[in-house]
Amino acid sequence: MKDKFTKNCEGEHYTIVYFDVMNDLQIGFTEYIVLQTMLHYSKRNLCNIEKSNLSRKLFIARNTLNKSLNKLVFKEHISKEEIGSKTYYLNPDIKERFECKKGNYVRIYHKHRKELQLSIKQYVFLYLIYTHSKKHKSRIAIAGKSQYCKYINFSESHFATTKSKLMKMSLLEYQETSFLKLNEDVFNWFENKITVQK
Repeated sequence: MKDKFTKNCEGEHYTIVYFDVMNDLQIGFTEYIVLQTMLHYSKRNLCNIEKSNLSRKLFIARNTLNKSLNKLVFKEHISKEEIGSKTYYLNPDIKERFECKKGNYVRIYHKHRKELQLSIKQYVFLYLIYTHSKKHKSRIAIAGKSQYCKYINFSESHFATTKSKLMKMSLLEYQETSFLKLNEDVFNWFENKITVQK
């Protein structure tokens, strides 16, 4: 398991999710990473990336991708250029709305998430713990449950289930308080990634 935290992954594809942008677009994490990736590969608001390539790049199932695309069509963020076409048309304001990013964000390293066998929300939880813990010498995330629930859109029971899963996987260290602390190898993996990207 340690290799997943220590191996060099400089070229690993990741998405930065800004909560303000996600809330503005009224979409979830999966729809955000799909839309942001489509925007990255688009020309003149047209995206021709194959579904299989998109699914593989983001490490999400084809069925999950199709559901996300349908939600994005329903929200009118994208549309099909023609019936039966593989080309999607992005709403002209999408680029501008993504460029208005500010405030809190998380990085989703897609391959890393898949290797850890975590859902996108579980991985977001892990990254939020990292961002809160790097502010303190003790590396303990001084943040309350309500803060995580707010950003991830977790219920309290979902929070407890996810926390329990991460502890069983040894991604979190046991704490006597309600605050959270990442396994040292996980913390260092994120730190090394940020350092490399700077």
